[in-house]
Amino acid sequence: MTFQRTTLPSFVSLVLGLSLVAGSAWAVPPSVERRVMIIGIDGTRPDALRRVLSERSVAGDDWLQQLSAGSDNSGADWNLITGDISFSGPGWASMLTGVWCDKHRVISNEFVAPDFATYPPIFALMKEHDPTIKTASIANWDAINSKILTNDMTDFWFDLGSDDDVETTVVSMLESEDFDARAIFVHFDDVDHAGHACCYSADNENYLGALRSTAERLQRIRKVLEKRTRQNKREEWLVLYSTDHGGGGVIGSEHGPNTDEDRRTFLIGQAYNTDILFPMQSPATTPQGIRLKIVDIAASALSWLNVPLKPEWKLEGQNLVSTDPSVNPIDRYAERSIPECGLPRATWDTGHGRTAPLLRDKALPIH
Repeated sequence: MTFQRTTLPSFVSLVLGLSLVAGSAWAVPPSVERRVMIIGIDGTRPDALRRVLSERSVAGDDWLQQLSAGSDNSGADWNLITGDISFSGPGWASMLTGVWCDKHRVISNEFVAPDFATYPPIFALMKEHDPTIKTASIANWDAINSKILTNDMTDFWFDLGSDDDVETTVVSMLESEDFDARAIFVHFDDVDHAGHACCYSADNENYLGALRSTAERLQRIRKVLEKRTRQNKREEWLVLYSTDHGGGGVIGSEHGPNTDEDRRTFLIGQAYNTDILFPMQSPATTPQGIRLKIVDIAASALSWLNVPLKPEWKLEGQNLVSTDPSVNPIDRYAERSIPECGLPRATWDTGHGRTAPLLRDKALPIH
C-alpha cells in the first residue's frame, strides 16, 4: 500500500475497512522484524518536558520514573545538543540526515539550497540498502514532507493541519495489523506555536499547557504500541523521542541565537519486545564533556534496522543503542566538533526576524 498526501478521513476509512477484512487475528511475519519510530516535538525545552512528565508521575503515569531508572527498556538524556542555528529547518535536517548544516546546507526554514543529493535523509539510505523497507512520515509542518522526507522515499506520506490529526493518524496506523512501515517519523507542532505565542519557558503556563496536551497524545500512542507489541511478539520496536531546538535563550518568544538554552534538547528512547542498552540511562555512562547530539538519532535508527553505516555516507552521528549487554555503545563514542555554519543577517529566515541582530555575521562555509 502506498499513500501520498492522503486525507485523514480516507485513511481512517481504509484502516477500518482493512480491519474488517482481516478480522481480529494478527498476521504472523516469517521472522522477527525490527521497526523504528522517531517522534519529534517541535520547539520543546527539556526542562519544561521534565516538569510536565513529573506532574504526570504524581498523577500515576510513571514514565519519567522509568526513564530516570533506566527501566522498562528505556532511557533519557536531557542534555542533547543541536547545531549552531537552532531553527526547525536545520534541526530536522540534521536529525533526519545524520550530518550537520555545513553538509546538508539547510541554514533556515526556507531550504534555499539544500544538498540532500550528497547527504540523503535516512529514508533514502534505508531504501538504498533494502528497497522493500517501507517508510511513513506524519507531520504537522509541511516542510518535513515537501523538503526532507519527500514522497520518492516515503510510502505513507501525510501533511496534516493539527496535532490532533497527527495523533489520530498514528494511532490508526498502529492499530492496523496491515500497517507494514518499518521506519516512521512523527511530527507535532503545537508546543512550538505556544512558545512563539509567549514563551519558551518551564514557568509559562501557555507553553506548559501545550506540552501537557502533547504528553496526553504521547501516552495514547504509547498505549496503542504497547498493545500492538503484546499481540505481535515478532515485532521489535525502537521509539526515539526528540526535538529540533529549544528556545527562549535571549528573547522569550523566539529561538535561533547560538545559545545553549536554544540548542539544548533531549532524547528519550524506548524499546519493545527486546532487551536494549541505552547509554543515556545514567549520567555516569557518558564521559565528562561529551554530549549526545541530534545527528546521533539518524545513526541509531539506521543501525536498529541493521542498515550498515557506509563510510561514503559520511554520517556524523553515532549509534547509541545496543542489544548486546556486554557492549555499551558509549564506550566507543568519540567526541566530535560541531561546525559553526552561521549565516549573514540579511538572509536569516524572515519568520524569526526579531532576533536577527543577535546573530553573528559569518557566511556559510563553501566546500
